[in-house]
Amino acid sequence: MTEKKLSPVLENYLEIIFLHDGAARASDVADAAGVTRSTVTSALKALQRMGYVEYEPYSLIHLTRDGMRVGRELAHRHIVLQEFFQHVLQLDEKLASSVSCDLEHILPREVMLRLGQ
Repeated sequence: MTEKKLSPVLENYLEIIFLHDGAARASDVADAAGVTRSTVTSALKALQRMGYVEYEPYSLIHLTRDGMRVGRELAHRHIVLQEFFQHVLQLDEKLASSVSCDLEHILPREVMLRLGQ
């Protein structure tokens, strides 16, 4: 299957939903991302067109199988990076988490594999 190109913002939304056990409300996503519900709503429509979420207004957002896979991968990337920054580079937790969130979207798979080792 060809991977659909996701922006870092859309990836963040998938990760947030994944961390809510694969089902969340738009308000949960908006609160976690620090954006408005209307911003999330338009993004959810895009994610639905791409096949990553099942979404109906005023209902729970559910990740599809592809959405779960991407969400799991992003959450794993975040954990690997945060652990590296906190325990190897000795950065404080808040900074480690912030940098991890930025880098999880751009580092190539090969780099992530090495960091995980």
